[in-house]
Amino acid sequence: MLDSTQEISSSSNQLIKLASSLNEKKHRDSLGLFLVEGPKLILEALKAKFKLKNLFVLDNALGEDIVPELIINSISEDKIYRINSKLLKKISNTENPNNLIAIFEKREANTQIEFSALNLFCERIQDPGNLGAIVRSALAANCTNIFCDECADIYNPKVIRASAGSIFHANIFTNSIQDLLKYKQEENLIFIATSPRAELNYLELDLNMSNKHILMLGNEGQGLKQESFEKSNINIRIDINPQVESLNALAATTLLVFEMQRKLSI
Repeated sequence: MLDSTQEISSSSNQLIKLASSLNEKKHRDSLGLFLVEGPKLILEALKAKFKLKNLFVLDNALGEDIVPELIINSISEDKIYRINSKLLKKISNTENPNNLIAIFEKREANTQIEFSALNLFCERIQDPGNLGAIVRSALAANCTNIFCDECADIYNPKVIRASAGSIFHANIFTNSIQDLLKYKQEENLIFIATSPRAELNYLELDLNMSNKHILMLGNEGQGLKQESFEKSNINIRIDINPQVESLNALAATTLLVFEMQRKLSI
């Protein structure tokens, strides 16, 4: 099938320009499209029912059977393009591009919230690598609802790579603490924040299955906004070696989501 696909050889080609532009958030937002690089991540997006729009394949890799059958069957032949390594680098934002790069259509933003026993709220997590890895850890612990307020764009290619495709399977919302407070009474929400000055160690935290819990995670350097922190019902601390200033956001989140899920399963 791939032997008869179209070839693009010019960097002035409109489709190449389109794909390259998707490395910027403003174009992802305006066009409703995003990039996914590599067969594993493309397959994760397809499994999550994202729509594959265009596929670029490195020309000299066609004979290596690098395109899984599921990918080929998910797109018509006239939407698959053979390109050279120079054009591949123009599209990709990595130093060593993968042989496959795809354009996918975004989904409509989630608006219907079904709170789980444990939910994660991320505020001002600006580093794409951190956000992607946090989503990966949360989903690994079966914390599938993730609320992002003033965070890096979840369709940033760095977020997608760091999440190992987890962002395709998580329920990502763009809500502030003020938005979530509207559900507090109706959903029996308990907001849990971390503080090195909290009296309660996270291991002593008692979780009630009749409640739904929101673990609050703040900016890598500054933590939660003060007004958000003041909305928490419970503050917990993680005791660490005093020679270490603090845990990074990913380490703290991973530790807490797995421990909280363990408590909820008892």
